[in-house]
Amino acid sequence: AKYEIIGLTYNDITEEERVNYDQPINVDKDTVNLLTDKMLLNREIAFKNKYFTTGVWGTDKQGGVDVDKFSNLRVGYTYIMCHAGKKLLFMGQDFAQDSEWNEAKELDWGLLEDELHSGMQSYVRELLEIYNKYPCMYELDNDPKGFKWINADDTYKSIYSFVRYGENGKNNLLFVLNFTPVERLDYRVGVPVKGKYKLILDSDEKRFGGNSDKKKQQIYTAKALEWDNQPYSIGYPLPPYGAAIFQF
Repeated sequence: AKYEIIGLTYNDITEEERVNYDQPINVDKDTVNLLTDKMLLNREIAFKNKYFTTGVWGTDKQGGVDVDKFSNLRVGYTYIMCHAGKKLLFMGQDFAQDSEWNEAKELDWGLLEDELHSGMQSYVRELLEIYNKYPCMYELDNDPKGFKWINADDTYKSIYSFVRYGENGKNNLLFVLNFTPVERLDYRVGVPVKGKYKLILDSDEKRFGGNSDKKKQQIYTAKALEWDNQPYSIGYPLPPYGAAIFQF
C-alpha cells in the first residue's frame, strides 16, 4: 500500500475524530516506526491509508503557544519516565532545548534563564528523583506483575492511567496523564484498592512552569465506586496537558 504524510496534528482534531483514528492501524513495518501503545506526544495522526511521523522530544516541532508546548512536553516526559522500560533522554532535552543537538557547538545553556526552560529542568529532576526513590519504577520492569493499565482506551478524552507495582506490594504508584488541552475539573479514575492516595507530583505546578495558582489537595480517599473496571475510584481536578502521580 502507498501511504501519504499529512500535516494535521493530534490536537487539531475533535474528540469524535480521535475515537475513529486512535485505533491500531496495520501498516508496513518498514514504512513507519510507530510509537508504543497510546503514545500521543509529537505525532501526526493517522487517517486510514495515511500515517504519522514523529518529531524530536522538544518544543520546536509542536504547535500552539509556548505554555502549552511545555505542558505537553511535561506529560510526554512523564509517560516516558513512568511507563515500564528503560529510559533515554539526549543532551539538552532535560531543559527543552529548542533546536536539535549540534556537535559543532555547546548546548543552549542560556535558555535556562527562561522560566519555562528552567521549570522543565526542575520537572525532569523531580521525575528522576521519583524514579530513584520508588523501587516500583524499576524492580519489575520486565515482569507483567509490575505494570497494570487502569484505562488505555479513553479515546474521547485522551486521558490514560496505569499503575506500577513493586516487589513488596508497598509504595505503588498511580499515574494519570491528560494529553489534551482540555481541563477536567473532577476526573474520576479507577483504583485497585481502597485507602488513601497521596499526590506526590503535579506537572501543572508553578515551579515547573505550570498554571496552578493554589496548592492542591494532597490526600484522596478511594470511594467504593466502580470505575475503569476497578472496584474503587478517586476524583481529581486534572489540568489541561496535566500529569499526576499518586502513591498508595
